[in-house]
Amino acid sequence: MDNYKQFTSDIEEKRKSISKEINLLNEKVASARDKYVADKLDEEDYKEIKKVTKSQIEQLEQELQMMVSESKELDIKTKIENALEGMENLANLYQQGDLQTKRTIGCLIFSQKVEFDGKSFQTPKMNIVAQCIYHYNSGLGNKKNRHKRVKSTNVGLVTLYC
Repeated sequence: MDNYKQFTSDIEEKRKSISKEINLLNEKVASARDKYVADKLDEEDYKEIKKVTKSQIEQLEQELQMMVSESKELDIKTKIENALEGMENLANLYQQGDLQTKRTIGCLIFSQKVEFDGKSFQTPKMNIVAQCIYHYNSGLGNKKNRHKRVKSTNVGLVTLYC
């Protein structure tokens, strides 16, 4: 959410500036109306100012409505919550899913193809999100002194379940 807010902060600023501009144009119409009532402005000038200003206000309001509708369509908070909920239930979804579901989950976790060298299966690279979840769940993400870790030559090997 913090990253989303950071990237959309300019959109929020633009929305605020459009609202401010609409308010300024409304004040301009009100000022012209006051001058017209006080006979400091003739009727033709008042109508021209009102016509031009109202068209500008309508354009800005349409732009503002488009921005609001686009932000409602995104609804990023709900999408993040759904994604996290799906990640929590990933193991159950995999176990209960059909072949297509299992393939989809496998492709999400292992972005590159699984290779078979005649003896074992190997994946060149794991998805970074899945890797972070694995490290967090296995407790590896919290270790500070990683220099004591044993290096393995079978990085990326997939074990065979029978």
